[in-house]
Amino acid sequence: MALGLGEHVAEVRRRVPGAELVVQVDEPGLPAVLAGAVPTASGWGKHRSVDGPGAVELLSLVTTAAPTVVHCCAARPPIEVFTKAGAGGVAVDLSLLTEPGWEQVAVAAEAGKTLYAGVVPTTGPLPNPERAADPLVRRWRELGLDPELLKKVVMTPGCGLAASPSPSDARRRLELLRRTAEVVAEAADNT
Repeated sequence: MALGLGEHVAEVRRRVPGAELVVQVDEPGLPAVLAGAVPTASGWGKHRSVDGPGAVELLSLVTTAAPTVVHCCAARPPIEVFTKAGAGGVAVDLSLLTEPGWEQVAVAAEAGKTLYAGVVPTTGPLPNPERAADPLVRRWRELGLDPELLKKVVMTPGCGLAASPSPSDARRRLELLRRTAEVVAEAADNT
């Protein structure tokens, strides 16, 4: 995968000189891999777990190809593994995070990693911008994080827009993200 990604990035750079590339790597199964919870093909057992340093080593093969954001929709995404592997950013669905997950978000933010915060649901009813921004702003304040860092958070859908039922729905969600980013920036200024 790392070799193929490196070749793809080189080809995109050749075709689009001067473009700033960011590669998103989705790792939805990494928490299960680290916990040894991946079933074997037979279903009778589980594959052995991969330890944190081993996962860092393997993931770093991919993160060295280009600036990388690692995405994981989990209650406690292994953000520490992502950052130690060299990811410049982490993308998470805020609606799923547990307390330990938020603590890892705080560590990554304070280490200068970019947070891609899933604040808008991928499907279903759309909240207003204030309601979409509230979990991020509230938790940021509760964790005592620097408001200036909050201004650098990138607003995203919880888990992409591939499940969006139509292009018009996707556009509505993107517009909501824009308005939510404005609410978050205003909240950061008022903190």
